[in-house]
Amino acid sequence: MTHPFLFRYHVEAIAVKDKRVYFFLTLAVLILALYIVFTVVMDVGTDIEYAKMMEHSGDYLDKTFNITGQAFEVMTEGDDNYSMYVFTRKKELEYDDDVIYLTGYTKGNVKNEEIISCKGVFTGMADFTKGDGETIQIPQLQFKE
Repeated sequence: MTHPFLFRYHVEAIAVKDKRVYFFLTLAVLILALYIVFTVVMDVGTDIEYAKMMEHSGDYLDKTFNITGQAFEVMTEGDDNYSMYVFTRKKELEYDDDVIYLTGYTKGNVKNEEIISCKGVFTGMADFTKGDGETIQIPQLQFKE
């Protein structure tokens, strides 16, 4: 027969353990909810995964991406509205690969070779003629903020 004191101690130990489990489950749900709010509702954007975007461009339509890179061939589309090509991958000390076409940039005057950071919405693929005359498809993004 179990002593009443030992039985009560065992029940209280289980209750304390259950409270800790409940606390950690609640914490996990809260973290998941915050993640959903900040990535879906707030539309914070994600970093560009260039290779995946090139392979499966249809999966990325209308999604927001964070862009950091070196602008080149900057074109004026109107008052404080620019389109440009942007190198998004940095090698050593220079950006020189993974080109995107960014349209509707309104964050201020941009000069060639300037480093920019912004968000853009993927709108599809655009033609790009490389220096050797070869035309390739590259991601096109519309400036968001």
